[in-house]
Amino acid sequence: PNHADNFCSAPVIADAARDVVFFLPSYYYIAHFSRYIRPGAQRVLCASNRDVLLSTAYVNPDGTLVVVVLNEDDLWVDLSIKIAGRAVHTAAPAHSITTFIFPFQADAAPEPEDEASAAEAGAAPRGAAEDAASEP
Repeated sequence: PNHADNFCSAPVIADAARDVVFFLPSYYYIAHFSRYIRPGAQRVLCASNRDVLLSTAYVNPDGTLVVVVLNEDDLWVDLSIKIAGRAVHTAAPAHSITTFIFPFQADAAPEPEDEASAAEAGAAPRGAAEDAASEP
């Protein structure tokens, strides 16, 4: 708790008395951004056509395109990531954050609306749900 009644937790909690460190779920989802989106990265247009999929995309200084997709659904969601007229078909586990890394050439940049589109192609149960706290 704090002066603004904001009851959020820290990603890492250390219990010095017991010499134990606890990594909370937020530690793992913050890692999807801090580990793969590098300093100097430029955010590019990224959109989803499904409310349960949230996505963002960045081009790193080394030329890699990083797309991070959050699946808020209780089911696995099949999706396609479309970049410059090409598509990668994959699936995101229920309640997961998934990071995709692609090579990217700035001189062959697609139109902004096509740069990175995480598009849902259907939702279907695929077995046990995986937690968003899964290590990236």
